[in-house]
Amino acid sequence: MDIAQDLFGVWTLSSAQRSDVDSSAVHALWRLELPTDHEAAMNALDIHAFTLLLDRDGILESAKRLYHFVDSWVFDQPTEAEARIETVGSPEYLLAEAIDGLRSTQARGIIRDIPDIVEEFQAFLSRVHAFLSNYAVIETASNGTLLARTCIGWSGDFTSWCREDLTADQALQHIYSMRVAIQRRRMLIQLLSVVIAAAADIGMRVGTPGGVLLALPAIWRFIRMVADEYRRAQAQGLGL
Repeated sequence: MDIAQDLFGVWTLSSAQRSDVDSSAVHALWRLELPTDHEAAMNALDIHAFTLLLDRDGILESAKRLYHFVDSWVFDQPTEAEARIETVGSPEYLLAEAIDGLRSTQARGIIRDIPDIVEEFQAFLSRVHAFLSNYAVIETASNGTLLARTCIGWSGDFTSWCREDLTADQALQHIYSMRVAIQRRRMLIQLLSVVIAAAADIGMRVGTPGGVLLALPAIWRFIRMVADEYRRAQAQGLGL
């Protein structure tokens, strides 16, 4: 499962297609193709909303375990994370191992050891930065026909367009889609904040030049692993 990709939902980066926007501009695009049947469309939106809640809970679980790890490892305050630190292969074990590497004279070896995670984190960081640096477009469509579009500016102002024959049901679908899209975008920003704050907590205490930057990929790997564990556990519990 590609956690990093899934966390974006259907957010992508796209060139502007509106006549009143510079065609060279890039924006974050959330476009949902929904069934024509209203009940089926709402069920599809419910799935997107449920997945969002699952991802958000997974990130909260990751942050909780991360803070317990910091208490146990950095501040030497015993918590429930202590047993996991001793469990070979656990997210806590691998993070503790990475911190030991940061303390050594070969600290940069951590980057050589997990190149895939470094590359993945850099890709995630670049995409989130692009979403924050450009305006967002949320589109709802059915059978390939655009029903409604909302453009959100950098300052939070927005403008909307819809077909003249848009029905009340279709308007409701677009509003629902907007809510999910905006909440998922906000979740990505919160995730980035968790990663940076944890890297600052750990990196500044290991005493290695550039420790904060070097800790980032290790923190990202930790969150990926915990989020993946959480998803699998939830899926098993729901019989999915």
